[in-house]
Amino acid sequence: MTESGETIIEKEKPKLLVVDDREPERIILERILSSLDIEVHTADSGKKALQSLIHHNYILILLDIQMPEMDGIETAQLIRGNAMTENVPIIFLTAYDKDEINMLQGYEVGAIDYILKPINEGILLSKVRTFLRSYLFEKEKEYEKILRELEEKNKNLIQARQEALAMMEDARAANTEAQESKRKMELQAQELLRYNRELEQFAYVATHDLRAPLINLDGFVKLFVKKGFVTQENKSYFSRIENSVDRLKTTMHDLIEVITSRKNAEINISNVKFSTLVFELVSDLELEIQHSGAEIDVDFSQAPEINYCLSNLKSILLNLMTNAIKYRSSKRDLKIVIETRKLETGNGVCIVFRDNGVGIDPDKKDRVFELFQRLCTDVPGKGMGLYITKSQIESLGGSIEVDSEVDVGTTFYINLKELQA
Repeated sequence: MTESGETIIEKEKPKLLVVDDREPERIILERILSSLDIEVHTADSGKKALQSLIHHNYILILLDIQMPEMDGIETAQLIRGNAMTENVPIIFLTAYDKDEINMLQGYEVGAIDYILKPINEGILLSKVRTFLRSYLFEKEKEYEKILRELEEKNKNLIQARQEALAMMEDARAANTEAQESKRKMELQAQELLRYNRELEQFAYVATHDLRAPLINLDGFVKLFVKKGFVTQENKSYFSRIENSVDRLKTTMHDLIEVITSRKNAEINISNVKFSTLVFELVSDLELEIQHSGAEIDVDFSQAPEINYCLSNLKSILLNLMTNAIKYRSSKRDLKIVIETRKLETGNGVCIVFRDNGVGIDPDKKDRVFELFQRLCTDVPGKGMGLYITKSQIESLGGSIEVDSEVDVGTTFYINLKELQA
C-alpha cells in the first residue's frame, strides 16, 4: 500500500519451463517463445528440471520425452509424485510419430498434450497461447477482485486506525470508556489484517491448486472420447463424469466469486425450496452416497422454503454433506438428518444438519471454521471447506455454530436471513 492508501498488487510474468537435453532445441524453443510475454526457463535434464521446480511456480512445462539418464516419462512421474509440483501442466515434446509412442501412458503421468519434432512454430505458439490466454484471463479476474476487496478493507483499516488515534488522544485522563474503545479498534484492525492475509492465501490456492487438476481431468475426458473408449455400455456413466467435470468448473468459479467478493458482491436472490435443493444434491452425490451407505432423513415441514442466494445455499449444504460422508464412522452406518425451523425473530430459517460420524473434540471445535485447519488428518483435504461455508453464511448476515462429540457425531446450526431481491 502506498502512503496515500492506494493498494498495489505486484504482478509477475507467468513462467514456463523448457526441458530438453539438446542445446540447439532449447535455443529454438526460447526463440519461438520470446514473442510471448512470459518468462522462459530452461533445463538440460530431468534432474535440473526438478531442482528448478523447487524454486519457481510454472504455469506450463514443455518436456522432451527422449533424454538420457532420466527420460521425460520418469521426470513427469516424479513431478506428479511431489505435492508441491503435482498440479503443474505438462506438454510432451517428442521426435516419435504419434503411432509409435504410448500416448495413454503420457496422459496417465499428467501430460495435457503432445507436440511432435521438428517443432512447428505455429502449432507451438498456438497451444501455448491458448493455455496462457486462459491462465491470464482467470488471473486478471482474480487480481481485480482481490484488489477491490483489499482496497475496501484498507479504507476501513485506515479509518479504524484514525479513530483509534483519536480515542487515544481523548483518553489522556485514563478514561475507562476511551480505553475500551481503543481496545476494540485494535481488535478490528487485527481482524482486517488477518482477513486480508487469508483472502490472499485462498486466491493463491484456488488459482494454483484447483485449476490445473481440473484441466487434467478435462483432458482425460476428451482423450477417452478421442480414443473411442466410450461404449454403449459405459455411455451413461461417462455422461455423469462429463456433467461432474462441468459442475466442478462452475463450483470452483462460484467459490472464488463468493470469497473474493464477500459482502459487496452482487447476488441473485430467489425462492429456494429445501426439498428440491436437497433432492438435486442427493442426485449429484449419488455415487458417494451409495458407496458410503448413507441414510438421509429430512424434515422441512416447519420451514419449507426461504428467499436466499441459491448458489450460496447449494454450496453450503454440498460442503456439509460431503464432509459428513468423508468423516463417517467405521463403527456404524452413516445417518444424516437435515431439518429446518423458523427463527424466533421470524425473519429467517435455521437449518439443523446432524450426522453420526467420527465427531470433533469439543476443545478443538473453535478451530473448525479457521482457514487451513484440519482436525482429522486421516482424510485428505486442505482445510478450506468450513472456512468458505462460514464466509458465505456471514457475508449474507447469517451465522453458523457447531456442537460435536467424539465418536458420537456433529450438529451444525445454520441461521439464515430472509433476503429481498
